[in-house]
Amino acid sequence: MGFIKAPPVDDLIRFNKERCVIRDQQSFHRFFARIPDKVFDSHSPSDDSLLQCPKIDFDRHMVLAIISHEPNCFIDLDIVGIELTSKAMEVFCHYSEPGQGVAKVISYGGYCAVVTRRFDGEVIFVPCPENPTR
Repeated sequence: MGFIKAPPVDDLIRFNKERCVIRDQQSFHRFFARIPDKVFDSHSPSDDSLLQCPKIDFDRHMVLAIISHEPNCFIDLDIVGIELTSKAMEVFCHYSEPGQGVAKVISYGGYCAVVTRRFDGEVIFVPCPENPTR
């Protein structure tokens, strides 16, 4: 899981979860521009692999991401599976319960991102339990 800056919409975004379907290079650049390049509690550079701006062939692939901005705590995020149905792509996501409160920079949250084969139809993000039966 990596850290990401909340978009400057309003304070309500910090209480919500974002879901991103990234199908082009420009959207991908906007997404990773939100990733901090320094570790919060030091001046050390972040080791987040997306900051290396990996090459993705958006004609064949896309990026799916889930983001949480729970205030004053971090939750674990995971994309646990992807299934194609006759009408849509279903992305199964696990969000842990918020843990004990911690000191953190309020305008940041956590994210999980995956690269998958491109699908131009509807993408539906489905919350699921930690140990899905799929």
